Amino acid sequence: MTGNLPSGSNNKDMKEELELPFFNMDELASATNNFSDANKLGEGGFGPVYKVIIICKRSCNMAYGL
Repeated sequence: MTGNLPSGSNNKDMKEELELPFFNMDELASATNNFSDANKLGEGGFGPVYKVIIICKRSCNMAYGL
């Protein structure tokens, strides 16, 4: 994230605004085709970076307004 925070905001405010999904290892392995080299995009500072394949079900469509 780049730029300046609005005046009066703090890390707690930002954490409350973000709703990031959490995935377990089984979900990640499935989404990356078992961490296949074909889905590897490169290496980052924290290790390999993979392209994921997400199959969104009905609840996902509603959550993202699709």
